Amino acid sequence: MTFASISSNVNQPVDSALTALASIKLSKISIAALLLTILGLTTIPNLIWMDASHPAELTAHQKQLAAGKCSATK
Repeated sequence: MTFASISSNVNQPVDSALTALASIKLSKISIAALLLTILGLTTIPNLIWMDASHPAELTAHQKQLAAGKCSATK
């Protein structure tokens, strides 16, 4: 085949460029969704089940319990 016969091929559909653009757009959307899913699955559980370990997050009663200065029951 020569270059002229390849470039003048009329058997290809007209919307092949649109199909290629749509598939590229779909792949970009799916990659973005995948990254957001991975980010969400790694951070949301950590935020939901985060322990109150920092002293600023503890109440005065919890600080006393942690220090062992009072009993657990009031």
